[in-house]
Amino acid sequence: MQAPRDPSSARAPIGALAADLALLAGLVVLAFWPVIFQGYFFDAGPRINDWTTLAQPAYTYTGQALARGEFPLWNTHWFAGYPHLAVPSNAVFYPTSVLFGVFSFATATRILILTHIYLFGAGCYLLGRDMFRSRLAALYLACAGVLGVLMNWSIHGGTLWTLATIA
Repeated sequence: MQAPRDPSSARAPIGALAADLALLAGLVVLAFWPVIFQGYFFDAGPRINDWTTLAQPAYTYTGQALARGEFPLWNTHWFAGYPHLAVPSNAVFYPTSVLFGVFSFATATRILILTHIYLFGAGCYLLGRDMFRSRLAALYLACAGVLGVLMNWSIHGGTLWTLATIA
């Protein structure tokens, strides 16, 4: 026969999980402070790369159409028109695409970056909790994941395609 469980012990893991995930959110904010608050990557002058020349018009068109309640099947603004929905990189079905219709491109991209990095860190944390059964090991794995993304971000000069692939 099993001993009765203490009701307070059932709440402790959820509280610990919430505290650890809040700590991880703080780490993401601190690690990516220049991206969030100092305008690194977007406001530091003109940058010509795939994100600004290819993704910005496509994501903005997608986001604005979704924010208006329309489904962007065909884009009449590029070439003689093309099937916007058929191009996977336009991210029509991606949940965060509507952000590009609500916020400026720079703000929506910041939200996209931080959301992906946080979810990657949270996934690392949950994997660590499951694999090692240790809060400390899980936190270490989450921190290594988030800071590893930061290092990759620095090495590749802010290439968002690489960041999205990692996250």
